[in-house]
Amino acid sequence: GVVIYRNYCLGLDSLIAPDEIAYDTTIVTTTWLNGEQLRAAVYRDKNFTILVAYSLNELGDVLENLFSILLYLIPIAVALSILGGLYLAHKALAPVHDVTTRARKITAENLDQTIPPREVDDEIGRLVNTMNDMIHRLHNSFAQTRQFSSDASHELRTPLTIIRGEIELALRNEKTPEEYRTILSSTLEEILRLKSIIDNLLTLGKADYGVYDMKLEEVHLDSLIKDLYDDSEMLAETKHIKVELKKTEPVTIVGDKGRLRQLFLNIVDNAIKYTPDGGHVAISVERHNGSALVEVEDSGIGIPKQDLDKIFDRFYRVDKARSRQMGGTGLGLSIAKWIVELHRGTISVKSEINKGSKFTVRLPIN
Repeated sequence: GVVIYRNYCLGLDSLIAPDEIAYDTTIVTTTWLNGEQLRAAVYRDKNFTILVAYSLNELGDVLENLFSILLYLIPIAVALSILGGLYLAHKALAPVHDVTTRARKITAENLDQTIPPREVDDEIGRLVNTMNDMIHRLHNSFAQTRQFSSDASHELRTPLTIIRGEIELALRNEKTPEEYRTILSSTLEEILRLKSIIDNLLTLGKADYGVYDMKLEEVHLDSLIKDLYDDSEMLAETKHIKVELKKTEPVTIVGDKGRLRQLFLNIVDNAIKYTPDGGHVAISVERHNGSALVEVEDSGIGIPKQDLDKIFDRFYRVDKARSRQMGGTGLGLSIAKWIVELHRGTISVKSEINKGSKFTVRLPIN
């Protein structure tokens, strides 16, 4: 309770020794008239004394009750915290466990499988999407590798089979010198085709691993195209194809002259191969919007629309049988595209069936 009294009221002073009380707030323990112990806070000045006291017995009962409550509640709270933590951890880590389990089941043999995406856009959901993208890229990479290996094996097997057949035919019985010359000529042709395939594969292999030499120098494209025009006339002579140099504006870029020559030679050679006898091929080089523009147009057999996006793939040929008769390996345009990209350029094609094709190479002028 709270008691306020004047200092001359000595009744309460008897409970508290005067020397225990200063003229300030003092905490003391005293005994009430009935013998009950009190814990008191006393404030005293010259005229008044204010005493606030609380029974120690009641305070002890409260503390004992609080201790009893804590004695029972703390273990329960700890147990609930542990169980709740385990439940939340399991709930939070269950998706990670599911992702890990499914990811372990995906191998090189079943890359077509993916991890089911989560509807919640959280960290785990983004992780699942990233892993699915990675699996998709791996699937495409493995598929391309398998296709490339299959196509390469097929392309290498065909000339080897022909060479073997020619030699077996030559050894079967006696032949005239002219017949031997014909067989040797056919064998040499297949050997040259085999060498061309191997050289192209080595070039593309180096490109894949980034192992190639770039001899950068100033290249006068107009001079390069003029030299290429002279060579293309000889290539087209046997098919009576007219090669025309439509436009040659002075254009200089920085690049690898050998690679650029290989690029344009592949495109021109491809145009001549797929142009019927008596057709024409036109070549031009000019400046256009700060770039060097080289175009090769022919009056050949054309390319179907559904095949335009695939002609730069390795070993892809619109008509495999016809391409082989013309000496194609299916790698020339793949190498051409790689050289263009190596020079930070672009290559595109427009074509119509039985009307011809036009290849456009755009290279930056440094």
